[in-house]
Amino acid sequence: NEDERALEFQERALGFDPGFAPAAFERALLRLRRQLGLAIGELDGDIDIRRMPAAARAEIARDLEAALGSGRMSTADASAAEGFRHLVEGRWSEARKAFQASLEADPSLEEAREGLAAAHRADLAAVAARRESGWEEAEALYTKGLAVDQGFVPHYLARGQLRWSRGSARRHRGKDPMPDYLGAEADFAKAADLAPRNAD
Repeated sequence: NEDERALEFQERALGFDPGFAPAAFERALLRLRRQLGLAIGELDGDIDIRRMPAAARAEIARDLEAALGSGRMSTADASAAEGFRHLVEGRWSEARKAFQASLEADPSLEEAREGLAAAHRADLAAVAARRESGWEEAEALYTKGLAVDQGFVPHYLARGQLRWSRGSARRHRGKDPMPDYLGAEADFAKAADLAPRNAD
């Protein structure tokens, strides 16, 4: 494996000079690429940094810190290293800014372009997670309201709409939508039973 051989080379270089910034930076990138393979969702293709082991993220961050602390990096490489550090720490906005600064300093730095794309994909996973959390909270509120008043039709309609939307979003991401679709169908049926005019 070419990456494994490259990683061994960087390990040897750092054995001779632990403060050699290019080797620390390259080792961090090689380790990060290996970990990102584990962080990519099989169905949605989003990069979820939370799938990376915390120990691996810390190891990568240490290499990036060592490279940055050496004072022996170009402006473009230093900005890219900052971007990757933000990436493994889950700060997507800061990561994007750092990668963009790196590309402004050196438009040919493909590592920065790779990092910028990864930051955008990681942000998609974070947005999806926030949306899932929002759906769960809203659903719980409607359900709690229906426990208080089982005849309140607007809650059935709203919860049904939420479940239908969530099911559709999950279907587009390769996940099973049927529990949501069935829940939505039950909510709409209950609303129709309680207030027949809503059946249309």
